[in-house]
This record gives sequence, C-alpha cells and structure tokens, in this order.
Amino acid sequence: MLTLTAGYLAVPGLSAAFLCLLAVSAAGAIVFRVARCRPAHRLPWLLLAASALCFGASRLIVLAGGDRLQIPSWHAYVNIVAIPKYVLFALGLGLFARARSSGADRQSLLDAVTVTGALPRWYGSSASFRP
Repeated sequence: MLTLTAGYLAVPGLSAAFLCLLAVSAAGAIVFRVARCRPAHRLPWLLLAASALCFGASRLIVLAGGDRLQIPSWHAYVNIVAIPKYVLFALGLGLFARARSSGADRQSLLDAVTVTGALPRWYGSSASFRP
C-alpha cells in the first residue's frame, strides 16, 4: 500500500491506475482479514470492501474513457458505479455504529452519518477528477 501510494503521488500521469490498484488492494486486504479473523459482524467489513471496489471501478471507467468523459451525467457509466460506493460506505458505517451502541444511544449513528456526509469532499466528485 505504501508503494502504491508513493507511486500515486510521484507519477501524476498514472494516478488513476494507481487509484485502481489501491482500491483493489484495500478491498482484498479487508476480505482477507475478514476470512482470516472471522469478526462477529462480517457484513459491515464486506460492505466497506465493496465500497472500495466501486471506487476503483469508477476510477477505471474514468481511466478507460480518457478525456472523453467531460461532464458526468446520470447516464454516464461512471455514475452507475460511483454512486453506490457512498451507499455501501454509509451502510457499513451504520452497521458498525449499530453493533457498537446500545439501542438508546443514537450519538454513534449520528457520528457515522456525519462522516459519511463528508465523503464526497474527501473522495472528490467524479466531475472534478482528471486522469
């Protein structure tokens, strides 16, 4: 992961390719650890892995499209894969919060929703990404 991150920062022309590799390796690491450690709540981890794969797939579509993908619309292929990453991530965080809190404690759920709401700024929107 450190090598891929260094490559992402060092070679701007291949940044989309490195993002795809980072996403796939992160999802693979999550799935491997879930299979090996067998946590009590597996579904949230698998949702996070699926979110990482959706992120990688959206970057792969942008990479394959090159400069042809100017302004994404609802009909663009990148949005079909990019939008579910937020839903999967939100569901994973929500399930983590639900597993960690008692029934009356909603503060954990509010924290998870706050972090998920800030994801578009952290990940960046599909419209602002240029390979």
